[in-house]
Amino acid sequence: TTYLWTDDGIRSFLMRQYPEFLPVYDSYMYDIQRVDAARYFILYHYGGVYTDLDIGCLGDRHYDDLIQSLNSSKAKGALFPLTNP
Repeated sequence: TTYLWTDDGIRSFLMRQYPEFLPVYDSYMYDIQRVDAARYFILYHYGGVYTDLDIGCLGDRHYDDLIQSLNSSKAKGALFPLTNP
């Protein structure tokens, strides 16, 4: 299932599920900071895979492999892309 989150949808979600975070969320100067923070709450709450134009699997790895490994785990977890500062 794919869901497109709007600013109003994110705010509503945070108000319902993580109201203690709203003061921090509202304090961010830039919209992109709010979107970046919300992404982690959404993934933690619902699970799933987030991807963007600059994120992908390397070599012969595929998203199917990633999803299968996440589904086989009994614990909640997160995978983050390798970054170089």
